[in-house]
Amino acid sequence: MYAKTEKILWRAFESSKMLFGADNRSTWARLCDVACIYLRQDRLKEAEDLYIQRHNATLTTKYHLAVTYNRLGRVNDANELLMPVLQVEKEIYGEEHPDTLRSMKLLSDILVKQGRLQEAEELVVHVLTNERRILGEDHPNTLYSMSHFAFICIDQGRYGEAISHMEICVQLRKEALGENHPGTNNSIQWLEKWKNEHVIQ
Repeated sequence: MYAKTEKILWRAFESSKMLFGADNRSTWARLCDVACIYLRQDRLKEAEDLYIQRHNATLTTKYHLAVTYNRLGRVNDANELLMPVLQVEKEIYGEEHPDTLRSMKLLSDILVKQGRLQEAEELVVHVLTNERRILGEDHPNTLYSMSHFAFICIDQGRYGEAISHMEICVQLRKEALGENHPGTNNSIQWLEKWKNEHVIQ
């Protein structure tokens, strides 16, 4: 009985995905129906995998919506949406998982725009420390975090520290990405601007 029902539900899921898209609420409801069938058969690991898949998709969707709000300047909306996502990621994945670090980095950017520079710095330092250890010093994610930290230093008037970190970032981006990469060029432009505008403390 279950085998026949499972096939029907999987077909319903695939049909919904084709008609409405993978992220549609109806599509995910069909996947949860399959998970329920697995639960009734004590196929717990398979049910768990499907629920995690559904949960991850929800977290990813909310994360990207928070990114959109942030870029639109709706930083309070972005913060309100992102905080529960980050909390769940910490509980499920831990504080060193790439998805958790990604959300922390976004939250740090939001906090900067809200003028909460000390909180933003604490977050990005945590992210940068873990990315250096897990991904390496010259990984693009690590380099982005290093650049973000330098900008926070600038916002706090710590010009010498900002310039020092951006110099390291520029050198690593040249080695990892090449001198003509947009990321490298962007860092060089900011570094030159800061050096022209500020005397290193």
